[in-house]
Amino acid sequence: YAELLKERGLTREKELIFTLTRSIPDIQAEADKLHQQALMGGTKELKLALDFLAKALVLHPNNQLLMAYQADCTSLLSKDAGNTGEMFAGAMKTTKTLDSIINQDPDRIQLRLLRANHSLRLPEIFFSRTATAVVDLEYLAEHYRQNPSIFSQEQYWGILYKLGLSYRRLGIITDAEQIWQELLQEKIGSALREKIEKELCNRVPPAEKELSLTKNRLVFYEEAKRLHDLGVAGNKFAAQVALKLWQQAFESEPENSLAQGYYGSSLALTGRDATDTSVIFGNAIQGMEHLTEAIKHDPENWEIRILRAYLAHSLPEAFFHTTHQAVEDFSYLIKAYEENNSLFPNEIYRQIVNDLAKLKQGSGQSPQNPDASVD
Repeated sequence: YAELLKERGLTREKELIFTLTRSIPDIQAEADKLHQQALMGGTKELKLALDFLAKALVLHPNNQLLMAYQADCTSLLSKDAGNTGEMFAGAMKTTKTLDSIINQDPDRIQLRLLRANHSLRLPEIFFSRTATAVVDLEYLAEHYRQNPSIFSQEQYWGILYKLGLSYRRLGIITDAEQIWQELLQEKIGSALREKIEKELCNRVPPAEKELSLTKNRLVFYEEAKRLHDLGVAGNKFAAQVALKLWQQAFESEPENSLAQGYYGSSLALTGRDATDTSVIFGNAIQGMEHLTEAIKHDPENWEIRILRAYLAHSLPEAFFHTTHQAVEDFSYLIKAYEENNSLFPNEIYRQIVNDLAKLKQGSGQSPQNPDASVD
């Protein structure tokens, strides 16, 4: 079919219009495909999906699955809005729409999965939707056990993994770990196995008592960096211990820019994992202040630049307005590496180039160094 359309010279847009003349199952299948592409892609894919869904709903205004796909895509579009009010309004509207649809049709598997994934994408501190995700994921898991034909075993394992994430977010650690340990006994794929093993690393807080800044400064710094990097990867316990170590290092050597930079970054990391809004925002602001002060005293230190670049990149633009800082630091690092490629590993350079390109694309800027773009 796709080859036939290609031979006839039909564009993707015309192909979608042709799909609208087909049966409801065909239209819903196309909507599902477009929704998946929107989740994985960017604004172009998202707008293509929304355009198709708008046309489909003109023809089938009461189709609840199409309405749910449209609501979720609308939420995806609003999360990148520069206006904070628009971002929250989009998320809340989608939440109400999905709740209303599922209240009318509570046994539809696709609707439950849509709402669960949407709930998990929302920051819990603002929307409190993790409990809803748990209800939907538990429903899906139980119905699969009763009827394994409703979706694939791989999807079932993915649902259990997300259920573990939801339990952990709610502080139900024992249940989360039990689910993950049971999953590890299954013949799951290597990617999912790696994710679970990383999550389970959060159980065991590293022992910082064996480290001594005065006895072996080099070992202390290496371990503090390692724990910081584990924290960046999502290990909450490691992030907490890293903060203690870097606070100790900074208080011991207040003029050491590297210690101040890592202390600032660790502050922001522990804020990221907090549930108190004032801690989330306060730690992010303080962390950025420490990093900026450290760079002021040591502007050519690439480690501190990377820390500030990725902190600025990770903060929600609607609240912090730090995209310009991330672009500035990424650009500095790229130029510095191209002048001296022994500064840091090539893998880091490639990652920075890609992240800068995506950042500029997302903000509507044109990449100034297209030759450096890396696939």
